[in-house]
Parts: sequence; C-alpha cells; structure tokens
Amino acid sequence: TLEDYGAAEVLFAAVVAASILIPLGVIEAVLRFYYKSGEDPARVLSTSFAALFWFATAAAAGALPFGGPISEALSDPGEDLVRISIGGLWVLTLHEYLLTIFRLEERARAFFAVTIANVLAAIALTVALVVGADEGARGLLLGSYASGAAFVLGLIVVHRRRISLWIDRSLLRRMMRFGLPTMPAELSLYMLNFVDR
Repeated sequence: TLEDYGAAEVLFAAVVAASILIPLGVIEAVLRFYYKSGEDPARVLSTSFAALFWFATAAAAGALPFGGPISEALSDPGEDLVRISIGGLWVLTLHEYLLTIFRLEERARAFFAVTIANVLAAIALTVALVVGADEGARGLLLGSYASGAAFVLGLIVVHRRRISLWIDRSLLRRMMRFGLPTMPAELSLYMLNFVDR
C-alpha cells in the first residue's frame, strides 16, 4: 500500500541519517589516516573497525527499548518496523565501513562484485517477502537489512585478519578530531533530500 511505502521510506531515510551520526566521523577519517605519514595502516583499520562496531552496537542496544517513542516521533510507522530499522542501522554502519576497506586496498573488482551481489540479493529477498509473503513495509525493510546482515558477516570473515575489537584510544581521538567536523556538512546535505519527503 501507499502507507507501507511511506513508512518504509521514512525509516530508510532515518536509518541513513542516523548512520551519518553514529560513526562520529570515523569513516571519513579512515580515508585520510590510512595513507597519512606516521600512521600505521593496519592499526588504523583495526581501531576504526572496533570503534564503529562498538558505536553501532551501543546505539542499537540503546535505541531498542525506545522503539515506541521513536515510532511516534517518526509519524508512527509502527514499533515493529522501528525495531527492524534499528537492526538495519547496525548493519548499514558496518557494511559501509567493510566496503571502504576494499576502496582503501584499491580492490575495485571486489568492491563492485560485493556491491552488485548485495543489491541482487536484497532485490530477490524483498520480492519474496513483499510479493510472496505479503509482508508489506516489513518485507521492504527486512529484504534490505537481512541481506545486508549476511554480507556484513561474510565481509567480516573476508577481512578478519585486518580488523579487531580493540581500540587504540590515542589514534581514535586523532581520527575523531579530523572526522567529527565533517558530520554536519554530510548530514545537512542528506537532510535537504529528507526534508522534502
């Protein structure tokens, strides 16, 4: 229904906006610090992944109990849909970073293959859920985020030697000093599209 599309669209937009805030500029910073003289690229990757993992996990865990109030603030798409989207926020944050590793390593074929495979999997799962199972907005959200979660797990396996859950706090502070100022510009550009909705 039109209501299903509207609810899903609002939540997709909210997830993208939140995914700009949750990393605290770390994804932008990794693109600089990986190549920066005097920085260890391996440590930059492991620290940035750990930071994003913990930021995203804390944000998702903190938001889950507030599914009802978040739904009300977003014109009431439904608490169930909000909870799916909170999981989607975790997936989107890590997925973007794990793809960034391919960019840093200049592995264009891997980046292209994973991106296209993820899109095709999301389309297939979404069609199965929306058309086959008549899941409506729930199917739109689950189709996108469930397929993304599978790719996140796969990419963690692919990059397992380069990432960790340990944070070098000194390095993270330097990265955030660089990355945090980029967030308002990125968020404002995205919100110009979102406000029009």
